[in-house]
Formats: sequence, C-alpha cells, structure tokens
Amino acid sequence: MPQSLDSFDNDYYVGETPRLGNVPDLRVPNEGQYPTNVGIYSPGAEEPFSGGEKFRGSSELPLTSEGLMKAHTLAQKLAMKGGLDRIVTSDLGRTVQTAKIISHYTHAPVTDITKALGPWHLGGLEGQPVDKDNVDLMNHLISEEPDLKLPGRGPLSTSDGESFNDFRRRTLPYLQKLIGEARSRPQERTGVVTHYRVRKLLEAWMRNGMPDDGSIDSGEMTLNSSNNKPGSLERLHVDPFNGPQLSNVDLDHMGLLQGGLYFIRHEDTPWNRKESGFSRGPNKPLDRSGLST
Repeated sequence: MPQSLDSFDNDYYVGETPRLGNVPDLRVPNEGQYPTNVGIYSPGAEEPFSGGEKFRGSSELPLTSEGLMKAHTLAQKLAMKGGLDRIVTSDLGRTVQTAKIISHYTHAPVTDITKALGPWHLGGLEGQPVDKDNVDLMNHLISEEPDLKLPGRGPLSTSDGESFNDFRRRTLPYLQKLIGEARSRPQERTGVVTHYRVRKLLEAWMRNGMPDDGSIDSGEMTLNSSNNKPGSLERLHVDPFNGPQLSNVDLDHMGLLQGGLYFIRHEDTPWNRKESGFSRGPNKPLDRSGLST
C-alpha cells in the first residue's frame, strides 16, 4: 500500500487549487543540523552533512535551501507549460519535498508515495565519499556479483543494504506498470519524482530491449550520466510504432507538455551538490569480507 499523505508533516495540495502564496512550509534545517525525524545518527559520530558528494541510497536527507529554491523554479516552469495530471514519488523526504512543491504549482495530485521508486539501498556505503574506489566497488557488484549485499548502515540510513538484483526486482515492475499506463492513456502527463540510480536502471533496461525478465545492460548501468543532475527532467512516451522513447526536456524552449511520463530527479541535498565525474572503472578483485548474499 502507498504511504498515506497524512503521514507527512507538511500539507499537500492534492486535487485542490492552492491560494497564491500559500506555499508548503518545507524549510530545511541548517546544513550540518541533523533532522530530528530520523533516529539513526548517534551524537558524537562524524558530522553527517559535512564534506563533498556522498553515496545517498536509503539515507533520509532534506533538500538544501538552494534545492528548495530550484524545486520552486522547476515547478513554476512545469505549471507554465500546462502542468501535470498526477504525480508519483519515492517515499524518501527529498523526493517527497520536491513532489509537494510541484503539486502546489501544477495542482496535480500526488497519487502514490512508494518504496518502489526509492534508490538502491547501499548499506554501509551510504554516507561514504563518491571516490574511484567506491565507484569501482559499486560497478563490480552490478556487473559481476549482483546478488551480494553491502552490510551495515550509514549515519542516516533508513534501510539495510540490498543487492543490485534486489533493487532491480523491487523497482522495475513498478516502472513497467507506469509504462503500461502511459501506453493505455497516451495523453496523460505523469510526474515521476525519483532518484539517480532509478533513472539509470530504467535506461539500462531500455538499452537491453526492455525484456520481461528485467535484465539490463550492465555497461549502461555502470556508465556515469553527467547530464542527469538533481532536478533533471526527461520524458518517456510510448510511440505506437517504435515503443517507449526517452528524451530530455528543455522547459525554457519547448511548447506545452505532451502526454507521457516525466521523470524528475529530486533537487539538491547536502550530499549531492557536487558531481563526482567518475565513470566505469576496471573490474578489480573485491574484498568479500562482510558481504552477504
């Protein structure tokens, strides 16, 4: 069952026209201040919001002040282009915040808040820096040992680690359902607010021909997408002759939004303001200590 809208602190604008200026209160704690609604971080541990880009996964992270402003700008542009008909979102705070703001300006109801759109849960890698060794480790798991799970949790994790195949089996059926709905309702405009690796999984599956078994092109999955930044927007529409097609959306230069799935990556958090620039590394031997199937 999707998580209830009432389970979140801030108001949603679901199917109702908001009053001008009545923007949801989505203020973020000062960067470096741990949000009080998550109880995993221990006082005295390393500051969870310090440093550069870190692996996020299941970590519960708020949008930064800059991320909130960008989300408002994105939402206003979507509204000016005709808006959306509905919004579905991951259940983590950063996507829920982004979805709320888009709902406010476009008047589109948030119809589903689901773990199926959540990112790959990375266990103890969450909160670690995005450096070459850690990227190589992730790529090895994707390409060589997709049933292995990373143990432990990071300082802000909300779930245990899962294998890449667990992530794939959790996420792709929901994406398949969305694509089926887009096929049957080609004029409907659905906002899909999600995460970087969900978007990469979709592309890797499409690159492999979208087989029913959910198998993917691992080379595509391990290739860094430098253009898929926070707040990025892509449209997936189902061509009656060529099947699903994915393309970038430029809200500054296009006309009204057409039917399809609009994949929206959540806006900036304290852990993803910088791009790592890393691409696929060599398949080096893996230290198997602590890994489990």
